[in-house]
Amino acid sequence: MKTRIGIFALLMVFSTGSIGQITPQPPLVALRSAYNAQYTDHFYTIDAQQHATAVGNHGYANTGILAYMEKTQQPSTRPFKRFFKGAPQLDHFYTASATEESQVLAAGYVYEGIEGYIYTTQVPGSVPMYRAAKYDGATGDLVHKYTLSSTELYNLTTQGWGSDGLQGYVYTTANPTVSGGMILGLRCPGRAAGDCNGTNPNIPNYRDYYFGSTGVAATSKPAGRTTQRMRFRFWSPDYFGSTDHLFFSLHGRFSLGSPNALNVCPSQDQVGPSCTWHRGLGMIIFGQSISMPNNSWPAQMPNQVFTESWWVAGNDGGNLRGANPGSSTLANNRTYSVDIRVSDNGNISYSIIDTGTNTLVKSDIWNASGQFANPASPFPVELTGYTLGYATGSQRDYTVYITNFSVDWL
Repeated sequence: MKTRIGIFALLMVFSTGSIGQITPQPPLVALRSAYNAQYTDHFYTIDAQQHATAVGNHGYANTGILAYMEKTQQPSTRPFKRFFKGAPQLDHFYTASATEESQVLAAGYVYEGIEGYIYTTQVPGSVPMYRAAKYDGATGDLVHKYTLSSTELYNLTTQGWGSDGLQGYVYTTANPTVSGGMILGLRCPGRAAGDCNGTNPNIPNYRDYYFGSTGVAATSKPAGRTTQRMRFRFWSPDYFGSTDHLFFSLHGRFSLGSPNALNVCPSQDQVGPSCTWHRGLGMIIFGQSISMPNNSWPAQMPNQVFTESWWVAGNDGGNLRGANPGSSTLANNRTYSVDIRVSDNGNISYSIIDTGTNTLVKSDIWNASGQFANPASPFPVELTGYTLGYATGSQRDYTVYITNFSVDWL
């Protein structure tokens, strides 16, 4: 006789930390799995206490971590909902489909909550998750199993299971990564304004999670090569529209003091070869079109993309130059191919191509050598590092995927 174990009563205790302390939490949560051979039931939950209760009190065997789910809803995700039906099925069922939700509720299942958020379209670094089902006509027993392995799904079909196919996309680690690239951005406890900037008194940390900046102090510069080149693909479902900005610096050096603050030179007279802070040239991408009072070409033209020189004598940054007039606006859910080049003589150029239409949407060539005319801060020919990351710290939760990343010398 099967016993209903679908709903667990929980006492949840949260650690609040101290006000102002930066305590980043992994942006994803483990979807733990357990199996009860007597019930022929696979149980999945993001709640470690529920998982422990199933294993410790209800005869389930711990079968490990199946996947990692988003803790807060992101673009292209849907709630991964859990349902339960008692004997004779005694079956836990999970879906992100509103149609399936209606069907299982009509079939007598009980809704038990959200087990994280699953991607409905594949984002960089994510993998497919499949579902298999098996029904015993003699006993009325029904069982569902989830897997990240297409091979396991096939093997189950050879053992009498039916394939319910692709259910969505998940990650295999708590901190998502992208092969051949990186992720930039923020995760917040909630996506509302105020949840990321420390103004919500119920959220003590400045950010719940940040994807850290990436930097290399120095690269190998082959003899005869004079230009450092950075190339990558850029895609985001929600960055554009934010008040943040991203930086991509080359032919220089960048020092990060903490995940939430950028180090600056203590005084302008220390800018120069002996300065260990950031120096060089690069590109800035804003989430919104803005006007910069010191943008000299053309004056105060609204823009999203700027070239910038950092830490030159008399100015600790903000020496910006906007993109060509009439260039297109960058937008979410578009893939862009970016090429940035900085030469030994202080020239910087970049091009941004929309890969969907194969059209050039942003570009500029700037002889920035005049920015380094002061003997106290010459162009850092000797510096060969690069860095990329976010700079402002918007109140918005957003994600930027950098793929096909490379840096070389021409």
